[in-house]
Amino acid sequence: MKFSKMIAAALMFGSLALGSLPAMADTCIPSHPRVNEVNSRFENQYARIQNGSLSPWEQRRLHGEYDHLKVEEQSMRRADRGHLTRADQIALNRQLNARSNQIYRLKHH
Repeated sequence: MKFSKMIAAALMFGSLALGSLPAMADTCIPSHPRVNEVNSRFENQYARIQNGSLSPWEQRRLHGEYDHLKVEEQSMRRADRGHLTRADQIALNRQLNARSNQIYRLKHH
């Protein structure tokens, strides 16, 4: 009886700890190809913001948008056990495309 309660407690604790994995999935567990593609675009845009002729104000604003999109991506992944659906990928890519154009315009005008 005592042993089964210990197992139940361990399983409950384990499930609580695993519940936070999708939020950390970028570094902790192997990712799905859609997640890899979107995260690669996030990294590329982050580097473009850092390595450019943008004012500090523009960098802060773009980083704020970056943070907002990253939270949205993590929320989508939590809903699907750490993966992105095709629809999620399309929605994120649309937003990343708009953001990429915005970075380009700010750097070249």
